[in-house]
Formats: sequence, structure tokens, C-alpha cells
Amino acid sequence: MKVSFRILFVVLSVLVFHSSYSQKLECGWHGKKTVEERNKIFPFNKAKKVILISYLGGTDGLLKHGDTTDFDSSNKITRILDIKIKDFKSSYKVKEQITLTQEQVDEFSNILINYKVKDEYKKPLILNEYACYMPRNSVIFFDENEKVICNFEICFECFKTNMFPDYGINLYSQIEECSSRFDVLKNFFKKNGIKYGTEDR
Repeated sequence: MKVSFRILFVVLSVLVFHSSYSQKLECGWHGKKTVEERNKIFPFNKAKKVILISYLGGTDGLLKHGDTTDFDSSNKITRILDIKIKDFKSSYKVKEQITLTQEQVDEFSNILINYKVKDEYKKPLILNEYACYMPRNSVIFFDENEKVICNFEICFECFKTNMFPDYGINLYSQIEECSSRFDVLKNFFKKNGIKYGTEDR
């Protein structure tokens, strides 16, 4: 009788765990914030211009196949973009740049804010840690003086994003349950003309 009770307890525990784990995998368009509400959230409330860029990462474009005599001319850059936001500082070798229309900015804010895990406060979230992080794509926000006020970096290879500064809207950067968010972001870059960094390597 005791053995049967233990077996029943184990089976029920497995079922409860499986049910709980399955419920966690609910990532999608669960946010309900309107365009007007999203435009009141930083950086959308301060940005006067938003651009998409792709840029060389690490040793991209320096050498081809390790041959020191063969420069990879396919990785020509169009400009150097220096960014400094508080403690964040970087210099991007930009390959592609697209200035977004307001409609495109609204679409991006919808992805960033409304594509989320359902009931995140009721369920535990699994955080992924990645050894690699070599972003090649960013969304850059400028104020009325052409000063960079926010940078949203994306590494499509290792499924991680960083936002500088981040006041809480980039919660799903390393959430295992929301990896599908990267497909949505990648499609957004692709359809708006950014190829580098979004193609399968």
C-alpha cells in the first residue's frame, strides 16, 4: 500500500512538473499596450530618429580564410559610428543603415513591448547563459540633437540582446521560453533591408 502511494506520488509529481513546464512555453503577442501607450515608454518617448544598422563583429572582414594577403572586400564598411551612453561605449564598423519611418518604429515597439511570455509573474522563467556574444545588428535611437540616447544590440547567433540603457522593457533577452522572439526580430530587420548579421552563417 505504501509502495503504491509512493508510485502515485511520483507519477503525480511528474505530471504536475510537465504541466507546469508546458505552460511556461507561452511566448507570443500577449502584451496589450497600444501605440500611444508604447510611445510614452523610453526610448520611444524621447527618440526623434531611429535607425537599423548592421556592422562587422570581431574579426569579420579583416581576413578571408586566415590568408593574410587576401582582404575580404565583400565586408566593406560605409561609416564608423561611435556611441557613448553613460557607461556604455562602442565603435561600430557599419555596413548597412536604414532610417525607420514612424510606422516601422511602431512595429518595432510592438515587438519589444508586446511580444512576451504570458503571465510571467506567475511562472518561473529559465535564464540562458551564453559564452559567445558578438552582435552584428542594432537599433539606435537619437534625440533631436542627433545624440544617441539608446542602443538595442542583437546577436542573432547566440540569441541574446542588450539594451543600453534598459529600464525593464528588454526583460526577455535571455529567457529560454521566448527564443521565438528572435525570429520576429530577424524578420523585422530582413524586411526592412538589413541582410548582414541576419543571414544563416
